[in-house]
Amino acid sequence: MDGSNEVKNESYRGHIKKLNKNDNMKIYDIPLFRIAHTRKEWRKNFSKIGDQEKIMLLESIKQNGLLHPIIVWEMDKEDVDGHTFEILAGNNRFDMYQYLHKSDENNEYATIPALCYRYNEIDENQALEIFVDTNYVQRKLKKTEIAYSLKTKLKILKERKTPNALSKAAEELNIARTWAYTYSKCTELIDEFKRLLDEDKITLKIASKLGNWSANTQKQIYNLFGGDEIKSHLPEKVWNYVPAKTSDESAIHTIKNALNKYNQVREKDKKSVDNPKENSLLDDYSLEVDQNSGVVTLMFNKNKFYKIKKLIKKEDYDKYYDIVK
Repeated sequence: MDGSNEVKNESYRGHIKKLNKNDNMKIYDIPLFRIAHTRKEWRKNFSKIGDQEKIMLLESIKQNGLLHPIIVWEMDKEDVDGHTFEILAGNNRFDMYQYLHKSDENNEYATIPALCYRYNEIDENQALEIFVDTNYVQRKLKKTEIAYSLKTKLKILKERKTPNALSKAAEELNIARTWAYTYSKCTELIDEFKRLLDEDKITLKIASKLGNWSANTQKQIYNLFGGDEIKSHLPEKVWNYVPAKTSDESAIHTIKNALNKYNQVREKDKKSVDNPKENSLLDDYSLEVDQNSGVVTLMFNKNKFYKIKKLIKKEDYDKYYDIVK
């Protein structure tokens, strides 16, 4: 694969080195017709960029050239369409080059700079990892895309028998270890809940609970508890009363009980606010003030200490405010 216009791009080479430890990767100008998009089963897990982002990318390429080369993997053999390389990073940049080449009288955009992996340099898992990692680094991802990235990374690390695979995956993707398991459950959501998660209409905590159940159970929950408005019908605190290992068979019943429990607690809290005397507030305390230092000492019955919710009544605060201010 001979090429011209060899370029150095240290930031990209550093990223590739991390993945493949290849110090001799070069950048080649590869004809567009030789390149195929990333396979659909990988790409479907990441959304397409918006029209505004496409325009910005197009203008950047026209004014500044391609700032970062795409990454491709050499195919085992030429496919039926004559492609000999598959994109691992840079589908959008490739699309912009194809668009510009349509009206390209000087063939300026007939080829595109690309870092190339030979066919036998990496395997399928390494290729998938490069695809996931570069998307993760270069784009602002939705929560479901982060979840997919984490799950894919975790699967690859487990196949390599990496110790503490979940922690390692979280570390490589810069996700807090405490959130890693939560994200991993979100890949099991039905499409309705994935959309609500990406639109911030349900929280990660709710999504991870829902991800424990089958698609059929999730569909029932979606239909029974408000559809797109599920967060208002089942606020996040409701889910505190839903055990993590609740089975599919008892999911609906458990959620209904959790909702009842949540409403009972809310009603009890409301009564406590409306009737503070009924809430066992500590009211048998005494206050002493040192006129010289302005220090106020609060003394109370130690047996009632655990019941304290307010230390000083407003009238006592007002009484000593002028002294201690």
